[in-house]
Formats: sequence, structure tokens, C-alpha cells
Amino acid sequence: MRRHGTEDFYPYIGQVLREERVKRGMTQQQVADVLGVDPTTIVYYEAGANRIRTLEFVQLCEALALDAGEVIREARSAKPWLFVPGQRNSLPAVRKASKKKR
Repeated sequence: MRRHGTEDFYPYIGQVLREERVKRGMTQQQVADVLGVDPTTIVYYEAGANRIRTLEFVQLCEALALDAGEVIREARSAKPWLFVPGQRNSLPAVRKASKKKR
């Protein structure tokens, strides 16, 4: 049985970002300098250990000459169960739950 939730999303995105960084010949230090963060932050993002803030995700995509929307669309295509409405911890469900808390 597949697990539904964001715990699968961040490692997948991190893997994509790492592959693109390596393809472009950039080091984690260079990417960290662009974002103004410690290089260990990039290590954690690429490993999927930390959630990437939206602004940093967009900046990271820009640094790697990627379209942030396309990265998300590819994630949705590769791992559609992450985007199933009504599933506990799916991205739409997380957004809906966070709106209720406000």
C-alpha cells in the first residue's frame, strides 16, 4: 500500500533539484550563496529532510534555470497520489486544513 502524504513529496522534489544542480555543474555552496543560506540547508533540501519554503523553492528554481510550476507539474505526474483530494496529508488536504485553522 502506498503512503499518501507530503513525506514523499519533499524527497522527490529534492532529488529533482539535486539532479538539475549537478547537471548544471553547480555546487551546494554556490546554490546556498544564491539563496543566502548555509550549505547544510541545501543538503537537507536535496535529501528531502527539510521542507522548502515557497520563496526559497522559487529562488532555487530560478538559480537552476527551472520553471517552478513545471517542477510541480512533473512531481504531480510522477507521484499523482501526493495530490489526491481527501487523502490525509495530501497537499490539497494540508492546504484545506491550514485554512480552517485561520
